[in-house]
Amino acid sequence: MSPKGNIAAILAFIILFGTSCLVYVEKVDQQTAARRFAKAVQKIEKISASRPRVPHKLVCLVYDSEEAQLVKISLPYWMAKKGVISSLEEGNNHGPKKADYQFETRAVEEALSKMPVGLLVEVVDEDERVLVWLE
Repeated sequence: MSPKGNIAAILAFIILFGTSCLVYVEKVDQQTAARRFAKAVQKIEKISASRPRVPHKLVCLVYDSEEAQLVKISLPYWMAKKGVISSLEEGNNHGPKKADYQFETRAVEEALSKMPVGLLVEVVDEDERVLVWLE
């Protein structure tokens, strides 16, 4: 790797580490996953009771029983918000009605700015379970 490549890799690591991005993958059985989800739900309930608060982190907890894999993703709220807006803007460049999509992007950005802490999404399936919340 070239010196510029090394510097870029080091900077990327520092930025991700400094922004508290975390992706954690673990092989677990269903009972362990159920305990982790129960603990997460308790945490979400506690966080939700402390409203209104400004979120600082987006957290996703996913369990796939077929793979026996538990994945936890945690990233700063500003980064998640930026990713959503960037995705919408990327779609705007390919849409037939550019002005309509730009309006939706601003509306989504405003809605995201007002989101309180707590549970956003819970999905329970035969093979998978997903929790998404703001802290």
